Amino acid sequence: IATPNLGDRDYLQAAVKTRKFTIGTYTRSRLSNRNLIPVALPILNGDVIDGVVLAGLNLEWLGVQLKERGVPLGGSLAVVDRNGIVVSREPFPERYVGKPVSDQGRELFNEKSAGVREYVNVDGVLRITGFIPWTETPFGLYVATGLSQKEAFQPIERAVRASILLFALGSLVAIVLAWMVGEGIIRRPL
Repeated sequence: IATPNLGDRDYLQAAVKTRKFTIGTYTRSRLSNRNLIPVALPILNGDVIDGVVLAGLNLEWLGVQLKERGVPLGGSLAVVDRNGIVVSREPFPERYVGKPVSDQGRELFNEKSAGVREYVNVDGVLRITGFIPWTETPFGLYVATGLSQKEAFQPIERAVRASILLFALGSLVAIVLAWMVGEGIIRRPL
């Protein structure tokens, strides 16, 4: 079996140029035909590069790991490479992996620093999203996770409704007791 020539791959060229560990972008492997994030580590012998060790993070495996960890009901998690290609997504990875980040996501993808925003996600859900731009991570991947605003605030809304109901019942009891006490202590003696 002939070994494919990987000399044209940007991650390999960057590893040789910088002489440092390098992480590539979303790639379809020429060896395994799998989607992956390639990594390259030059083998140095003094100032001479003796070779480069190449490996790849299997994106199918990454997707399984994210799915097993799970996301909250109505939540999402996305990992995007520095070229704006989605490398992992929960839920619905089949809709997004290997495709460019959405216009909605591009706004957060291009931010200069990590943050939290409220916005309607590509799947139409209003989410509170925390994100780290690819320029801020040591591995060049954008990471964002979001919670459905509806799901996030539902416990608070239930607690507020319960508090209002408790206040209303307490007020009603206080009024009835005041009326009974007023009737018995003030009105009858007069």
